[in-house]
Parts: sequence; C-alpha cells; structure tokens
Amino acid sequence: NRQEIIENVYLGHATQIDVPIHPNSWLLSDEANIYGYNTDMARKELENMGWNDIDGDGYYEDEEGNEVVLSLTTNSFNNLRLKVAEIIVDNLKDIGIQVIKDYESKLPDNLSEEVTENQWIELNEKLKEGKFDIVLLGWNLSPVPELSFAFHSSQIKSNTNFIRYSNEKMDKALLDAYTALNLENKFKAYKNVQEIFLEELP
Repeated sequence: NRQEIIENVYLGHATQIDVPIHPNSWLLSDEANIYGYNTDMARKELENMGWNDIDGDGYYEDEEGNEVVLSLTTNSFNNLRLKVAEIIVDNLKDIGIQVIKDYESKLPDNLSEEVTENQWIELNEKLKEGKFDIVLLGWNLSPVPELSFAFHSSQIKSNTNFIRYSNEKMDKALLDAYTALNLENKFKAYKNVQEIFLEELP
C-alpha cells in the first residue's frame, strides 16, 4: 500500500509512480501510474496462477501444493527502509503470502556509521549472489534517466541488474532511448520503455 507508506513513513513527501521515471520528468507517460492498492485483484491474480489456500491456514500454496514463503531483505539500519519493509511484510501477509524478514527488525542501540556500512556490505553480497526473493532499495535517478544499468540484460554480469531481468524488447527499447537523436524520438522511446515496464510488473 504505497499511499500508506507515503503518508505514514514519508509524511506525504513522496509521489506514487509505477515506473522508474521521476514524476516531474517530461518523459513520464500518461499511463505511468495505473496500479493502485487492490487486495481483491492481487488475490485474483495469484489464484489465476494456480495458487490456493489448500490447508485453510490463511496462506497460499502454489499449484503443486507447496507452501509459498518469500524472503524480504533490505538495509534495515536505514530507519525509513525498516518502516517501509514492515508495511510490505504486513501487506503481503494480508493477501496470504508468508514473508520471512531477512533483515534486522530492530535498530541496534550501538548504531554507528561503521555498523550501518557493514550491513550495506552484507546486503550487497546477497545481491551479488542472488540470495533474495524481494529486495527493498532506492535509486537516485535524473529527470532523463539512463535505465540500462538496472534493466538491460547486458548488465546482469556486472550485477547492476541484480534482479537478473532479461527481455529482448526492453533491451531494444533501452537502446532506442539511449541513442535517440531528438526530443520527439526520446519521448517515444521512453514511452515504449514504460509500456514494457508496466506490462512486466509482477
């Protein structure tokens, strides 16, 4: 529930968006914010994948009857991320997905820059090894972002695309956006990037 996160964690100082484009960017398409918080639709999507609560414990099992348990990791010594992670865990449990908190859920009394840095190093090791189901992070992007670092398949080896996302259409769209020679072509290319992104969102 991103609106709950915006109101309760960021005190209203954020804008909900479905794509990795700054909300004030001239590249943002009109369709860039189409998904809201809808638990009924979420459950319907999961059930369309074959998930059901077979044993009646309030949590889904997959189409083969296996318990569905996901882990969420983040650098929780960032106090804002810790609060957001807790909301995400609660939201997923509300729709029947068990979540393991793969992070420290309390800030230590001796929190220092060194302790925070060590946790960040540990998190980056997990990312490099692909040891996560869900990861909560943030990016600083310019109003005209170059998104290949995160979503082009060529960046999987360098681990900046640590979610290992691979889609030929996205690769081409990102290249078109990068090489566009005028504003009109750049806008069209980024519109295409956003359309693919919205279609691919889980």
